[in-house]
Amino acid sequence: MISVIGAAMPIVSIVALYFIKTEEGRIGAMAAFTILFAFVLATCTNARRLEIAASTAAFAAVEVVFIGSDLGKS
Repeated sequence: MISVIGAAMPIVSIVALYFIKTEEGRIGAMAAFTILFAFVLATCTNARRLEIAASTAAFAAVEVVFIGSDLGKS
């Protein structure tokens, strides 16, 4: 179950960010998804803090690339 959630979170966040049109909304949603991702890792896995931090940074990087490639195009 955790694997399914972990695989779905990046997809769900990118789809949600696609439909949010304002830059402020996208940044706010990105912050919320990143916090949710870290929370799920911390509560549902035995990952150490360092592993959670590294995974969360990678997750946020994917979101930043998506947002950054679309800023200014709306």
